[in-house]
Amino acid sequence: MDKHQATPTVVAIASPHHRKRDVRSFWTWVLALAAPIPFLALAANIWLLPSDLHADLPAQLLGVAAHPDPMQAALWLSLVFAVSAVPAVIAVAWSSRRDAPWLSLIGGVIGIVAFAEAGVGAHTDLLAVIGVTEHLGTSQIVSVNDGVTEHPAGQIGMLVFLIGQAVSLILLGIAMWRTHLAPRWMGILLAVSGPAHLLTPGGNVGAATSWLLTAVGCVGASIALLRTSNDAFDLPPETAPQLQEHENPSPPTHSLRTRTS
Repeated sequence: MDKHQATPTVVAIASPHHRKRDVRSFWTWVLALAAPIPFLALAANIWLLPSDLHADLPAQLLGVAAHPDPMQAALWLSLVFAVSAVPAVIAVAWSSRRDAPWLSLIGGVIGIVAFAEAGVGAHTDLLAVIGVTEHLGTSQIVSVNDGVTEHPAGQIGMLVFLIGQAVSLILLGIAMWRTHLAPRWMGILLAVSGPAHLLTPGGNVGAATSWLLTAVGCVGASIALLRTSNDAFDLPPETAPQLQEHENPSPPTHSLRTRTS
């Protein structure tokens, strides 16, 4: 006589009580806050510089020696810009990707590459501060700075940043202009600010103003993100399966007679 024994089988069943936490609202606020921060920091950095933005290094050294505290603050603001510029570009591109997907994609990728090179231009300010603090000779500092700026890696990196940021902000500004969630004039400001960074009219005040325009344009991305519903922002989290055991009968065991017949 065959004996059938039930063997437990673990089955994954989706349960509404085991849904993962929905953090889409949190991500929306994080990106909305991140969008204008680096460009506000860079505008403040340029405003605090103790010498003209286009002055030669000896003149910058004199400015650092005369006003060390503003220069230290400017250095920290440049660090804020360098570490937060790429997340800001991602936030701006994400805000308009539904209405202008290709412009957002191309502008975002170019912007990520360009602003990843944002720290290339900061070496002169840092070198000036270190040189004055350590009481190095002006000729020594100028020689080191010339060697760094004339190296092909430094020149290519600066070229990628300058041209890339202009192209990226133009494309992202047009994408924002096409979205219905942000004021269109903010998209225009964002697009215009890119080429303005190359021109830097009006010395330090003009350069700081151009980056302030970028920050205002990025506030448009913040507004668009905060007006976006969770379902339009991203897919909801997947439901976590609940493991349950079910008793399934084991397959029948054939008798010796059945096997030999």
